[in-house]
Amino acid sequence: MNLPKVTIITVCYNREKTIEQTIRSVISQTYNNIEYIIVDGGSKDHTLDIVKKYEANIYLISEADDGIYHAMNKGIMKSSGEIIGIINSDDWYENNAVELAVEYLNREDCDLAYGRCTSVYDNGIMAENGGDKIEDLRYKSVIWHPTVFVKKAIYEKYGIFNQHYSILADQDLMLRFYECGVKMVAIPQNIAFYRMSGVSNIKYKEGIEELRKILLAHWDGESEDIREKIEKSIEESLAYAEIQKNMNKVNQDLGNTISKMFYKENDYVIFGVGDYGVKCLQVFSNNGCSIESFVDNDSIKWSSMCGNIEIKSPEYLRINRKNVIVANIHYKEEILKQLEGMGYQYGVDCIFMEDILRKMSDML
Repeated sequence: MNLPKVTIITVCYNREKTIEQTIRSVISQTYNNIEYIIVDGGSKDHTLDIVKKYEANIYLISEADDGIYHAMNKGIMKSSGEIIGIINSDDWYENNAVELAVEYLNREDCDLAYGRCTSVYDNGIMAENGGDKIEDLRYKSVIWHPTVFVKKAIYEKYGIFNQHYSILADQDLMLRFYECGVKMVAIPQNIAFYRMSGVSNIKYKEGIEELRKILLAHWDGESEDIREKIEKSIEESLAYAEIQKNMNKVNQDLGNTISKMFYKENDYVIFGVGDYGVKCLQVFSNNGCSIESFVDNDSIKWSSMCGNIEIKSPEYLRINRKNVIVANIHYKEEILKQLEGMGYQYGVDCIFMEDILRKMSDML
């Protein structure tokens, strides 16, 4: 097997609480031919002290920069590897991430490899993401940047991050590569872990507006279908932002409210194990309500756990009649039709989480 040099880049600023886990995940990879570059923005806490503990394994740049993507671009320009991966100082790799990426990038039909990514929440709950079609990149985010590995020749040919964008320049870059015909291949395994505390989550609404600008900037101006999908995706993302805000207002009456909304009381199942589903689980747990299980259409997730809750196939609902709470924005209509095909009725034994929040809001 060809063992090309892989450059891993981590950018950081005042990340003393998380960067050691990131560093350890890089230097403990099962793949050995790695160059590791850390680009620090001039940290004032103990970040550099931690980095220096591992200086034998690291090429360090520490100086002021003009933001996260300027720092990433500096790392790319300094890299000497044939392949480049970028893992932020909040996140960390699976121990075989680089080995997997190289395996795919050694193929003739692959210039960029990306995998699945696990979101990690403050309370320790994890949820695996991925599995979207690459074609959907034209109207929403489908690639988790911590999982991306790119041949350096692609950066040299098509360019680096556009620093005009401060939150989602990675989406712009992936679209540019996609439109230029870069051979992008999905790895059907988890590659990295992503803490839900980065800039794109803290500045969620700003990120949505930037995403709109990026998607429209790449719109070809001809396909109205794509334009409509862009607007629908943005509308759904803004709706989710509102849902997140309303979830923080839910009080101890949640259990009573839910029980009155269903035809009869029984175990509750959440349909959807993305960020929305995990947030639902947090809200239920914080208000003393138990969830029997998750269901999801992504077969890779079946039989795994989210928190301490098992994820099952939707077929589980055909055999075991449960009250279903749908926690999904992008595929609400499709999921409702799926449930109706199994004999469920909206407002009787299946509802959207938004219905619950709306009811709770009316009660406040």
